[in-house]
This record gives sequence, C-alpha cells and structure tokens, in this order.
Amino acid sequence: MKKFFVSLLSVSLLVGCHKPEEKHSEENSSVEGAPTYKEGKGISLSKISKTSIGLNTVAVSEKQIVPQFTTEVQVYQKGNETTDALAAGYITPEYAAKLKISQAVKLKSEKGGQELIGKLSRLDAQAKNSTGQIEAIVSISDAAGKLSNGDSLQATFSTGEKRTAIVVPRSALLQSTEGDFVYVENGEHFMRSAVKVGEAFDDSLEILDGLYEGDVVVVSGLQPLWLAELRFVKGGQACGH
Repeated sequence: MKKFFVSLLSVSLLVGCHKPEEKHSEENSSVEGAPTYKEGKGISLSKISKTSIGLNTVAVSEKQIVPQFTTEVQVYQKGNETTDALAAGYITPEYAAKLKISQAVKLKSEKGGQELIGKLSRLDAQAKNSTGQIEAIVSISDAAGKLSNGDSLQATFSTGEKRTAIVVPRSALLQSTEGDFVYVENGEHFMRSAVKVGEAFDDSLEILDGLYEGDVVVVSGLQPLWLAELRFVKGGQACGH
C-alpha cells in the first residue's frame, strides 16, 4: 500500500493539475517540467520527472534460452545401491503437458545446496480432481543413501529445446485489464506497446510479438508512468476535487 501511495504521489507531482479537456495536448501543462502526452508518440518526460519516478531503461536483446520451471519436491522413499530414491511434487496441467517421461530433472538440496540429477518417472493425474494439479514423481540415483525421507529439493524441469528468443526483464511487463504491455522509447517519448508473452524463466520473459532486438524498454518507474498516461488519455479531476 505504501509503495502504491508513493506512485500516486509521484504522478500528482509529475502531472500536476490539469483539466480533462487539456488531455492530448503536448503544449498545455500548468506545472513546469511536467510530462506531456501526444497521441501516437506517447509520454515525454523531463530529466527531473524521470528521476522522481526512478525511470530506467534497457535495450531489448536476443538470447539463447531453455524454457524451464522450478518447483519443490519432497523425498518419500530413500535410495540404496539397488533402488533409486523417489521424490514427489505438484505441478500445473499446463506444465505437465510439456514434460516427457524419463527426461532429466535438475535437483538442488535445500540442506546443503547439493546438486543432483534425477529423471521424471511418472505423472499422476489422480490428484487433479481434488487439487487441480498433477503429481510429478522423480527418481534419483542415491546409492550412498544421502537423502532422507522428508528432505525437500528444488526440482528444475525443462519444457522445451534451447532456442533464440527476444527477452526482457520481468519488470518491463505492464499487465492490465487491456492486456500485456511494455513502454518503448520512441525518440523523446515513451510509448505503451502491446506484446505477446511466451515462456517465463529466471527473472526474464520471452516476448513472442511486439518487440524487436535493439528496442529500448522501461524497466522501472512503470506504475507512475502508466498512471500519468491514464490521466492524459482518460481525463482526470483537477487537484483538490
């Protein structure tokens, strides 16, 4: 709540008091250095405005990615020289549909950071009726018996082949009732542009459509920037009302 209040305060200081009929005007502003808006170009900010909302940008790049997700699994059967240890965890049906039986699974012990390699042994849909999720059973070679029943492991499952993709930080994405957007640097302006999001991984998102390599997008200061745009596009009440 405090963070949102600060964002609202930032917008009030940035945009200042203006009448609804003054929206879309790049020249009209009652506060010197306040943002201006031009349809088809976006919002223009002064250096003071950018600093006050903590606005930062990054260039969009293409990267090699391996689509994957991580979830917690818990050991329920110890291993020995002849039998693998078994661990289970729950995943969504959407993720389950992308997995293959016997595929490798990267595992990391929460106790000592030990890294292991297991394999996906089974996907059990019986739990789906009650939980809406599917149980994933992972087998782990553990002849030394280092794993104990109840041990928690972070399991990372790959959901596709390595590929080249347009990638942006998660913080660049603006999600609204109208869809997914990013703010793209457009000369002296920042224009809100619709994007189609693909896989999520680490702290980044794959963008399937709406951006090109070399585009510059906003990664911080999104909330006050969006609220400021709404004041221009949707209109607003004068300060004090």
